[in-house]
Amino acid sequence: MPINSRLLQFLTRCGARYTVYPHDEAFAALRRAETHAHHMPELARAVAWLDPDGACVLAVMPASAEPIADRISELAGYTGARAASPAELRARFPDCEVGTMPPFGHLYGCATLMDPCLLEADRIYFQAGNRREVVGMWRDDFDHLALPQRARTCLHEEFAHAAV
Repeated sequence: MPINSRLLQFLTRCGARYTVYPHDEAFAALRRAETHAHHMPELARAVAWLDPDGACVLAVMPASAEPIADRISELAGYTGARAASPAELRARFPDCEVGTMPPFGHLYGCATLMDPCLLEADRIYFQAGNRREVVGMWRDDFDHLALPQRARTCLHEEFAHAAV
């Protein structure tokens, strides 16, 4: 499955500046970016959370971190929110491999909640609806296109990405 066609059409229609990397090359690009940027860009992931009424928020956070359910629920304004099941992900994001949805919630009827940890780097990298490609774009362009709500605090466990 190539880059998600819904995402591709959206980025093209908006005239977005982006680069599509094969998954392995994306990590090499992240390492190169580290030498040119003050802050290391990190691969972002979108985690879908549902409230009991079915409202959805994509919590966009560092891919290496584990989400904090209570914090996401509180910041999204949801009571009793939970991570979407694989079946719910397939139903809501039918053109994406499970767990690889791009962080543009409005393309799928979801709000987008952005972890402030991703705001330090100049570029953002995220999955393109599959496990083989990653999209890189300037964070300012991402902000303009995704219109995310910025969380006032991290959405993840502080040390989730530390080596064990």
